[in-house]
Amino acid sequence: MKKALGLALGLFLLLVSVCALADADKFCDEMPEDVRAIVGQFHPEGEMIDCILLNDTPIGDCCLALYPRDILGFTREDGAWTLAAQVSPMSRNTDMRLFFRRHEAGAAPDMQGACGLAYPDSLGFDLIQTNPGYHNSLVAMLQFHFLEGDLRLIGWQKGTAGQLAFWEDGLWTYFDSETGARLGGVRISSLTEYGLMADSETLPYTLEEARKMEAVTREAAETLFPGWTMQYYGAADMGHTARVFYYRVDDGMLTIRRVRLRSDAGGIASQTDTMPVTLSAALLARLQTEDADTLLDVRDGVATFLTDDAFDLTAIPVTGAVLQNQLMSHGLVLLTQDANGVRRLRLVERDGEGYMVRSTEPLPEDATLDVFHSGEGSVILNWDNQHTQCGFTRTADGNWTLGGIYNFNEDIALYGTIYCGVQQYAIASTTAGVLVGSHPWRDLFAIDFSQLPLSTEEAAAGLDRDGWAAVNNPDPADPLLLRAAPDSAAETTGSFYNRTPLQVLDSRGGWTLVRIGLDGRLEGWMPTDSLAFGGAMDAVKLPYRELTLGEAYRNNALFASPQMGETTGVLFGMDSWIVGTAGDGLYIVLDSRGNTGYLPQSWFAPGNG
Repeated sequence: MKKALGLALGLFLLLVSVCALADADKFCDEMPEDVRAIVGQFHPEGEMIDCILLNDTPIGDCCLALYPRDILGFTREDGAWTLAAQVSPMSRNTDMRLFFRRHEAGAAPDMQGACGLAYPDSLGFDLIQTNPGYHNSLVAMLQFHFLEGDLRLIGWQKGTAGQLAFWEDGLWTYFDSETGARLGGVRISSLTEYGLMADSETLPYTLEEARKMEAVTREAAETLFPGWTMQYYGAADMGHTARVFYYRVDDGMLTIRRVRLRSDAGGIASQTDTMPVTLSAALLARLQTEDADTLLDVRDGVATFLTDDAFDLTAIPVTGAVLQNQLMSHGLVLLTQDANGVRRLRLVERDGEGYMVRSTEPLPEDATLDVFHSGEGSVILNWDNQHTQCGFTRTADGNWTLGGIYNFNEDIALYGTIYCGVQQYAIASTTAGVLVGSHPWRDLFAIDFSQLPLSTEEAAAGLDRDGWAAVNNPDPADPLLLRAAPDSAAETTGSFYNRTPLQVLDSRGGWTLVRIGLDGRLEGWMPTDSLAFGGAMDAVKLPYRELTLGEAYRNNALFASPQMGETTGVLFGMDSWIVGTAGDGLYIVLDSRGNTGYLPQSWFAPGNG
């Protein structure tokens, strides 16, 4: 709807006589009184920068009002003015001048005309921002023209970039803004379609930026993986990000590839392949003659198989009717119901060349799989007319553990269970909210759903705290060293903040052998007198402020070692905690699934986001 309004607004501008640069401080037209009355609901008197009045346009009489933060477009029907559109392609910064300039048939002004840009007619305009303090030097310019029945974005320039770009023979062609030298071109055709919906802050003002955006286009995505079929492509952020979903059927087995593209990554930011699934002979035959989109949906957050009899039951021994399904990297999740109406969750996993199936205990009778909110490494169930919800997460050692319960009747998160205990949601972003211990809901396939605790207190009461400890250095400001041997002179592998959860593996002569996380990367010895055990763990104070990962680094996976070579594939999220330091300026990260890794301290800033 917003895009349609933006295109309609473009029609307002096509026949407008806009201000020339020398007259930028003058209004092109007086605003009609009826429009002024409507505008007063949106902007105070005196804020308007420019006003254009159009009569007898293809959509009737129009009025366009330019403000520091947006453009308001009005149409007159049956003698009454109404607001038709409100867009913000460019906002005026402090002390900057913002105005329109109409296109004239022939060569464009200045260097663009010298580079070959010409307008076929006067059906277009520039939106220009200049800095009066520097001889009206150009800050930014967006160019729009009516082409092929729509208002199109056809060019842009940023004063500090040293380059200009315009649409030429199906490419965005870049030139040096001083010499006019042709620098190259890229194919990002979607940008022309934004019209006035374009955002001046996110356009690629240099050829280098544009080439990174080109790697995120549909055309680029179609060529990434030969032999795979691209079923879905969805771009966002003005073409800077995209999610792409592919599939391949090889030797009767379906594999899905889910990819995230980002311009700042120059293409692929993350890639996940699902477990291969042996399809039924019936589905394989239908895929030869029917539209695959009616049989499969390879996106995440949806059911994968859209038809019954989808997979080979001789290879995948699942009994009962399959009510819901979802394919992930670690297995195929199925909600089944037997002849007696008993529902169970089943997880199909690879077992050598074949498959194995794990089943839960009976679920609540109206349980459903929340496919939309479930995803890679998580499963969510609803029951009690969807008023109660519980989630399960795949921990670093491959187990599926209860993640917590939410009661929608009371609109409260009751508690969260994690690999190392129970977590209070109110303070989930640090270890301060973790009650450390082992809980009996660690294995999804052994849980008695009728006995799940319904409060944090009940969940905490079920903890076994034996075999656990927390860092409790007498000087909280001094992180505790993890050593390779029970010796104060032994090599260290990191230093850890108070309240870091630890699994106790052994003890010897005043030293305790501990493990941090579940992935086996962090094991070593700590002095026993610098650890807290049992209920004393809850009283340990957290010694540091919360830290927020910078926006530019939020799609960078944790590094597997202080050498920052290979990554773990795990991202820093709300369930991630900074638990220590290592190497040269690195933080050690631990998350609620037991994954560990490293990130540079320079990527973080104080605060909780």
